[in-house]
Amino acid sequence: LGTLRFTGLGVPQDQAEAAFWWSLAADAGDDGAKIGTELIQPLLKPRELIKSKRLRARWGSLINDLADLTAGNTNRRDLDDELRKASERGDLDAVLSLLASGADADEAGDEGRNAVINAAWRGRERIMQLLLERGVATELPDNSGRTPLMWAAINGHSDIVRNLVESGANPDQTDRDGGTALIRAAWNGHADSVRSLIGAGADVNLPDDNGLTALAHARREGNATIVKALIAAGAR
Repeated sequence: LGTLRFTGLGVPQDQAEAAFWWSLAADAGDDGAKIGTELIQPLLKPRELIKSKRLRARWGSLINDLADLTAGNTNRRDLDDELRKASERGDLDAVLSLLASGADADEAGDEGRNAVINAAWRGRERIMQLLLERGVATELPDNSGRTPLMWAAINGHSDIVRNLVESGANPDQTDRDGGTALIRAAWNGHADSVRSLIGAGADVNLPDDNGLTALAHARREGNATIVKALIAAGAR
């Protein structure tokens, strides 16, 4: 399927879909697909890269689950749980081993949090970089509606904030209270994260469900540096 999409033989040519199918085949151990994945990555335009990652997030785990059922694999949930724990505690070696064994970083556990969210809220930058390179979903929220980007912003992990927005994370996604990553960062006084989100094009005037914007929260908390940055970016 990856080769057909890459060459356009019999189907519309689509490099994003080619990268998606090759990544799945590479994970399953196909050497040709591994080579194809390495070759196509530098050719992908930003939009194609994001599309490929979103296809992976939407369909990759389902396809792998069906493969597990066919193979009679019964320990998938245990692997996913161990991956979530390893991501939270920052155990890079364990994360690499578990991913190689088929653990799914997008699979949610307690409170709806997956390995990506656990890495984001704990500030595990190297693990986050690894997960993003594997095409994990950046928009899957936990039970409170908070995405990995929101958790990184809440805790002031500015490097992870930058990595996530560069990988296509939506800076204007809202949680169940209407809060955005920018609102959460401004509220908690994380100036570097605020600047990163402004640079990523976050809407500085979006209000939460209480009608309060990032600027309003920053003013209430007395975060003068953040207030100045938001006003300079057009907040009102």
